[in-house]
Amino acid sequence: MSKLRIALAVLFAAAIAVPLAWASGLWPNFPLVASATYCASILGTGPTQLGNTGQGTGTTVTGAPSTICGPGAQISAGPTGLAGSEIVPMDTEYSNQPYTVTVPVVLLPGGSVAYQAVNALVTSFSIPNNVNMYILDPTGTVTSLTLTFPPNPINGQTLRIASSKTITNFLPAALASSTITNAPTILTASTTTSFNYEWVYLTGSQVNGPNGTATNVVNGPTWYRLQ
Repeated sequence: MSKLRIALAVLFAAAIAVPLAWASGLWPNFPLVASATYCASILGTGPTQLGNTGQGTGTTVTGAPSTICGPGAQISAGPTGLAGSEIVPMDTEYSNQPYTVTVPVVLLPGGSVAYQAVNALVTSFSIPNNVNMYILDPTGTVTSLTLTFPPNPINGQTLRIASSKTITNFLPAALASSTITNAPTILTASTTTSFNYEWVYLTGSQVNGPNGTATNVVNGPTWYRLQ
């Protein structure tokens, strides 16, 4: 079962990576997430060098003083991580409109990550919106913890919850407008394998098939447990 899931995950990631790699050529010279400043057009090596005729004077690249960057070609450092509010343009390949859409990053594999330190005095947390992975990091074994799911999830959003220490009485909770299926009662930290829980949020209707046909979710809005 685990091998099948890994294979499917690899195939899905590859399918996502191809259009995203192609799209990066349409919007070059943007800051890169979780990356430092970089040079989009290198003139040569330093410490000083003039640009070609009509280009102006090059500048020294921050963190790489031996590299001379073209005028205005040094790109600022990107944000340290995804906030979950980002959107990505994609082609739908539907036979009818819409042919192109923007997709919230929380609907893509991985998405955004939120980290939460936990001490013995705190017994509850609320997961914010636009989060795909919620990492709990207690100082030791937690006796009891209530974890409320995001207040405004998006249809198709996944949520994975993991902890570095065991939570003896684990209490996942949802707002009154939604439900959680197969809610666990303990979250055990493993030293040999990853151990976490994962859900997908479905409400209203779910797109199925290559042309965007939809099927109503009978019991939505619901957090359906995947793992």
